[in-house]
Order: sequence, then structure tokens, then C-alpha cells
Amino acid sequence: MDDMANDIYLLLERLNVECCHIVGSSMGAEIGLSLAASHPELVLSLICEGALYNEFGEYGLFNGTEEEIEHKKEVMRTVLAEREERVFKTKEEYIEEQRVELIQQGLWNEYFLAFFEHNLQQMQNGNFTYCYLNHVRTEYIQKYWDVKFEQYYKKVKCPILFLPSEEEWKDERIRSSLSAFTGLLNTYEIEHIENSIHAYVWMQLPLTAGEVAKKFISKHDE
Repeated sequence: MDDMANDIYLLLERLNVECCHIVGSSMGAEIGLSLAASHPELVLSLICEGALYNEFGEYGLFNGTEEEIEHKKEVMRTVLAEREERVFKTKEEYIEEQRVELIQQGLWNEYFLAFFEHNLQQMQNGNFTYCYLNHVRTEYIQKYWDVKFEQYYKKVKCPILFLPSEEEWKDERIRSSLSAFTGLLNTYEIEHIENSIHAYVWMQLPLTAGEVAKKFISKHDE
């Protein structure tokens, strides 16, 4: 997370960007938060569609004794190890699978199509698999378990807009952790977009999410 935030910092430095607004979704929210904490002079505002809670501990989805937490991690490691890398003969095969599932959920639209068209990488044998490979996912998730977002929020100076999904907004533990995190900030807003789905809201409700982001940024544009 911190490495990727530093990559963004180096890119912005190369592009001679002295300050900017950051919009981050899911892992992108975590990276944006890391960037805002490590380079407060750079980030004018931050939109977090993610980074609302830790995985473990006081502000996490799971809290318990050290032994209980380690047992939970071991169970999750087993699940990660058993995850198989999906392989598709063509991109169209993958897209059709996703299309059928999202049609059933009433979510399919042109924005999901654009997303899924760029969600695969080609293998040496000509088949396709996810860009987000299992070994990368596993490394990221296991490091994420030990992240304490409160340590980042303490260092942030810019205004933050939080965009909890419908499911996150209904979860008392997540709302409790979000309340703790916002207590560490000088300026923040929380916008609950009705029926929004975590990480999918930008494709699911692009005009609504875009207007919310644009309105917040316009308040803090220098």
C-alpha cells in the first residue's frame, strides 16, 4: 500500500504536479490515504470509497484475543491457498460469464463492460487470466491484515469525503470504526449513496457518484 502510494508520489513529481485531489476506490482509497498521510502538502482533498475499517483489532471486522485473531488468520490463509487461478480461452468467454451474473443482479451496463474488457491479461499459451494474480492478492491481503488505518488518519491534513456502500453503511462495526477515524480528522464529510456497492459504485451509478465527487472537490479546489 505504501509502496504504491510512493509510486504515485514519484509520478506526480515527474509530471510537476504540485498539488491535486485524490479519488480512491477500495485498494485505491487505501493508497490515497497513505499518500495523503505521507505527503500532506500534496493532497488538497481525498475521496475514500474504502479504508473505512481495519481487518482485525479494535477498529476491525474481527476482534478478539491474540490467539483468536491468529486462528482466524490461519483459517483465512487456508482459503487463500485453495483459491484457483481462473483461465479463459477468450476475453469474450470471461465477459459473458460476468454479463450473465450482473444481468441477474440488475447491474449490467456499458461501464461494467468497459471494466471487464480490461480486467484480464494474456498468458504465454494464448489463454487469459486475471490481471490480479492469486500470489499478488495473497501477499496484499496478508499485509492488509496488519494495517491500522487510524495511524494514517492521524497524519492527514486535507478534507476527506467518505463513501460507504449500502452494505458497509448498515454494518454497525464498520460505522463504529468510521466514527473513530473521523474523530481524528479536522474536516470530513460522509455521503451514503443509496444502493451503492463497494468498488462497483463508479460503474453501477457513475453519474451519481461522479456528481458527489465533483461537488466535494469543487468545495476544496484552490
